[in-house]
Amino acid sequence: MIPRTYIYLPIALILLIILASCSSTDSSSSSEIDQADIQATVDARVKQRLGVTPASEGSEKPDKVQGKTDIQSGDQTKPDNASTSAQDVYPQNITGEVLKRRIPWPNDFDRCLSKVIDMDSLRGVTSFPNEVHAEAAKCLSSLKIDPESLIASEMTDRGSGSSGNYPDPNNNQKQTGNNTPDYGTSDKNQQQPARGSDQGAKAGDFNLADRDLAQKLYPPNITYDVLNRRIPWPEGFEACISQSIDMNSLSNPDSWSGQIHDHSAICLLGLDVDPMSLIAVTGGDNKHSGDGIQQPGHTNPPEQLYSLKVTKQTSNYAQAVPASKTSFTTGQDASLWMSGFGFNKSGGASVFNHPVSIASDGTRLAVTDRNNNRIMIWNSIPSSNVPADIVLGQQDFETQMEGSGLDELDFPGQVSMTPDGKVLVADSNNNRILVWSSFPTVSGQAADYSIDLEPLIDTLQSWPWGVWTNGEKVVVAVTGGGDNGQRLILWNSFPNSGSVKPDLHIKYEGMGTPRMIVSNGEYILVGDENGKTECRDGSGSHIWASWPTKTNQAPDACLYGWVGGTIVGDKLIAIQQGGETLAFWDQLPTTTQEASSNKREALPGVGHRWLGGDGNDAAYIDGKLFIVEYNGGRVSVFDELPSGPDEKPDWSLGVDSPDTNPYYEDWLIQNGVPGSNGERLFVSSGFDRSLSVWNKIPGESGAIPDLFYRRFENAPWDISVFDDTVFLAGKSGIYGWENFDGTGALPEIEISDNMGSVELKGLRGVTYNGQYFALSSEESDQVWIWEGIPAENDEPKYILDVPEGPGRLDSDSEWLVIAGYPADQFNVKAIRFDELADGNLRHIPQHNVFPQSAALTEVGFFITLQGDNQVVGWNSIEDALAGKPPDVTLGSGAGTKAKDAIKMANAVDWDGSHLWVGEFKFSTRMLAFAPTEE
Repeated sequence: MIPRTYIYLPIALILLIILASCSSTDSSSSSEIDQADIQATVDARVKQRLGVTPASEGSEKPDKVQGKTDIQSGDQTKPDNASTSAQDVYPQNITGEVLKRRIPWPNDFDRCLSKVIDMDSLRGVTSFPNEVHAEAAKCLSSLKIDPESLIASEMTDRGSGSSGNYPDPNNNQKQTGNNTPDYGTSDKNQQQPARGSDQGAKAGDFNLADRDLAQKLYPPNITYDVLNRRIPWPEGFEACISQSIDMNSLSNPDSWSGQIHDHSAICLLGLDVDPMSLIAVTGGDNKHSGDGIQQPGHTNPPEQLYSLKVTKQTSNYAQAVPASKTSFTTGQDASLWMSGFGFNKSGGASVFNHPVSIASDGTRLAVTDRNNNRIMIWNSIPSSNVPADIVLGQQDFETQMEGSGLDELDFPGQVSMTPDGKVLVADSNNNRILVWSSFPTVSGQAADYSIDLEPLIDTLQSWPWGVWTNGEKVVVAVTGGGDNGQRLILWNSFPNSGSVKPDLHIKYEGMGTPRMIVSNGEYILVGDENGKTECRDGSGSHIWASWPTKTNQAPDACLYGWVGGTIVGDKLIAIQQGGETLAFWDQLPTTTQEASSNKREALPGVGHRWLGGDGNDAAYIDGKLFIVEYNGGRVSVFDELPSGPDEKPDWSLGVDSPDTNPYYEDWLIQNGVPGSNGERLFVSSGFDRSLSVWNKIPGESGAIPDLFYRRFENAPWDISVFDDTVFLAGKSGIYGWENFDGTGALPEIEISDNMGSVELKGLRGVTYNGQYFALSSEESDQVWIWEGIPAENDEPKYILDVPEGPGRLDSDSEWLVIAGYPADQFNVKAIRFDELADGNLRHIPQHNVFPQSAALTEVGFFITLQGDNQVVGWNSIEDALAGKPPDVTLGSGAGTKAKDAIKMANAVDWDGSHLWVGEFKFSTRMLAFAPTEE
């Protein structure tokens, strides 16, 4: 395996200040600094920050870090300007870092300096006149700034466009022509050699001592709590961390890499946050008090909970026969399936495929089984994992097909029940609310009427996800619909027909795509995956503390992250879209401050790992608390109301144990991306962070993979297979095998964060054809191309700009093709390898409705059109570039789960026998199409 390279950045500055603070050693003298010196510095500073007395008082190395402020002894005396020159205390190597903002400006520093210095003259400057250094030192002295607090963390020089006084955890330095970071003119900032390497420092590397110090002061179990907001964010933290990460990624802790934790720790260090203020009281196994606060013990950081492992198993399945035919027929049925239970097969009465909602009338229980297009009903409140009694939306428990009749459902959302037995279902893809006026008694029973939203509120594609009722009032979340949709609509009395117009519409500027609804008839909380509130731009929740009475009435509060749940008395209990903990509020939050500060969550590794997602709901019935786990394929149950979020459920509906994930047990793959060399079939999943491998080409449906790899730290978005060379790429890293032999070996190639001067962020595509290796980044809007398989320090030979956002890649010996991300109105692009020097990108006309992948195969050229629910193919890429109509179209376009349909076509590849198509997000199937014609 190619290890990550950790780079030594400048440390001379740190040691000089340390030495100056504890002795009169001549600062011009030099000594060689080794790893032991750094470790001693780190250890001593950790002890200082935590107030721990060293085991050996007066030992030489700890003395180096005491500084003029002796934290251990409690001596907070500052330098006396009357007896000590300001520049002796704050020399130019320190004031230079402050002036360049690599060290955050102390409070009032800018006010002091602006009295004597033209502040505009500081912008974009890397060296300063002596008088500027002198004035900066005087200001630091007058403000009584502890010199120890100014030890440079070598963070970013943010340049002339920066504002604010926050550290930048990316440490992005200005680049010179030779790709060497510009640290200014001081020779004390020369690059140090990397561990095990003579390579110089690169932009984006942290100072080793500061990074190690930050990791020790703020370990991952602490940064995890901070990122999850279980610990309130210190002042300035959001401004700092937002400079280096996609803030939307915080909604999914599964996506948090070690680098995100490093960024967080560096921010906390730069903001000088007291570690003791963040240590809530660490805890361990079963030592919780029930209130979300752990008792003394040990908590495993998230990185120790997940690592890349491979499961090897004996899988008996028929091997496919190589295809003798090479062409397909428009509209043909798929021949095989993987990742499911069969065509129009649900898995039975005890299986959930992404449950999304739960409701009860106090006697009976209903659960929405979204991907199976059904509502499962228990005629009494279950006390163990028993099958449902009746099903709505299907005639029996075995089928799953969509439909539009009153006895059918298409992608159902929230279910709600009234005390007198009425049942309401948000039938999302049918743009309606189905109403059963009395409780249904047989499977397949039709609804009594529907509330068709499109004519009622004059909108198209209203796509309602949420509905709530108490038998009197009704609230519907109109998730789609554009200007006339994306709102809440409310009835103050129950609508007894589909023609009754709502009493109130609520659409305000912060509402995005409202989802599930929590209410008690007065209080309303609505999850929103795309909201724009003071809490965040993205996934959040809106709160109305009392029932709205005015059109477009703004909410009273917001909550960071999309949640759904239930109200129990004055308590709010919720499961979150991202993260692995429940959220508890002992009093219903009515202000944004209360929503943030009164939220109780479990610490990492404590209690149950909750798996919420695109559906969050809970219900408290008959003394039991039921929690829907959308991405866990189960409904987990507490037999008594838990006192805090760190308790574990007693049992689950849908599985034998709450710790069982049925999607893995049943080999369901979310967002599968196929790849093949004609001998093996590979399917990667960015959502599952997994790779499934069949060591021979499967010739039958439902074959279980021989190898299953999980969990990749950088979720793989794309896969490339050339002969026995396999690469995965996603987020900020790549994984690879130069000679994949099917034995279960872990990848020997692993590169993250940087390749040469290229910063690996937002990776969406990878391809290798034996001669060229290419990566795409939707954050950089570029495709980078290397000759051969690159090493970590190799520079790309060619760079292609794709401002529309490049996605997945593919190549053969002649062509490189580029799909898009997110790809709306993106035209697939192609370039010949012999034209790389000219950068001559060609565009395939039309076929631009979210083209998520393009594949060059021996049976033709294919594009997946996710928005059209289809795959289009040509006999050659030249035909596609010439604007000829496709020779074949696979998928009816209906976006259903029929044999001739594809639901959200995601990625495509050929294995020598079948053309495999992976579906995306709202379906988990892998479909195989066999050629039908010569």
